[in-house]
Amino acid sequence: MARVTPQRHRFSWGVALVAAASLLGACNDRGTTVAPDGSNYPIPSNLNDGLGGNHPASVDMDVALLSEMAREVREGERPNIHSILVYRRGQLVLEEYFSGTMLSDGTYRDFSRDTLHDIFSVSKSIVSAAVGLAIASGAIESLDQAVMDFFPEYRPQVGGSLDLLTIRHLLSMTAGLEWDESSSSYFDADNSHRRMMDARDPIEYVLTRPVLHPPGTVFTYSTGLSSLLGELIARATGDRYSEFLGRSLFDPLGIERAAWLPFYQDNVESAGGGLQLRPRDMTKFGVLYLNRGEWQGTNILSSAWVDESTTAQAPGGFYGYQWWLGIGGIGQTNRAFFRAAGLAGQHIYIYPDLDLVAVFTGNGSGGGPHELWLDYIIASVL
Repeated sequence: MARVTPQRHRFSWGVALVAAASLLGACNDRGTTVAPDGSNYPIPSNLNDGLGGNHPASVDMDVALLSEMAREVREGERPNIHSILVYRRGQLVLEEYFSGTMLSDGTYRDFSRDTLHDIFSVSKSIVSAAVGLAIASGAIESLDQAVMDFFPEYRPQVGGSLDLLTIRHLLSMTAGLEWDESSSSYFDADNSHRRMMDARDPIEYVLTRPVLHPPGTVFTYSTGLSSLLGELIARATGDRYSEFLGRSLFDPLGIERAAWLPFYQDNVESAGGGLQLRPRDMTKFGVLYLNRGEWQGTNILSSAWVDESTTAQAPGGFYGYQWWLGIGGIGQTNRAFFRAAGLAGQHIYIYPDLDLVAVFTGNGSGGGPHELWLDYIIASVL
């Protein structure tokens, strides 16, 4: 079974954001110098883990563009990127690791394929998969099952205000509950995520937020809803969320290592942002969705669940079930591709029509990975 390790240090958002502000030098993990024409291109190793390994030309990608992208990161022109992996047509064609400071622990390191990396809100797309697996197992009846069926001990606090709230609303971020983790920094005392993180009972904190809108009518981004989903899965299956995830998703994908950051009181796993994975394992998850739930000939998720999760489920058309659709956030609805996205530059991009997956990890903000995805990786497809 996948080895899931709880990290014993408490995550410090203050330290993390100071670290994120620093500009980091970058270097190639393998120390290989790549010529502009790609003549010394470092082909990813085939580790027999399902990702393959081949030259970009073998899958009709422009090696010069991919080489230039790696050079820009390595030479500091694109700072704060720790890894880039590109997969197309059954082959990993780029696997680059650089140096930098991990956001969660403030430690500078040379990243490699064996380094567990913060993925932050990429965890949300993984909890979406876990919901699909729990439904398939019969532990959850349907997306329209009432959330309060799983949290009866909180009924005295919430009364009947959440009677209409369903699992579907949690997945699509349309619960209608008061929440704001976007207008202030994560270490600000007024940030809803920070308040949940510091609460004696984070589940109670989320469930007792005032109801501002009828469920299903307004999109409000909330790590609290994703955290509810993780605890809901634990209660439905009778296992810790991490144990269910390991058995049902990680083991079939051959993901042998993972870790959880204890955001709360060490008793609730942060399904919305606390997972650490290796970039190759993030890529496996992306390939699973690229192939509509199939991994090496085995159906892990139903194709119907993958399709439903990655089409518009929230008002505005930019969000599915814990997946972003298209280039950016609210109002940007190019749905040719979809992505899992996390704080400080963690991304899994999936473009089914191009048979393409890309993974980024890092410790920065802004549009760096987006620009590289659009201007180098998509553009390299011949």
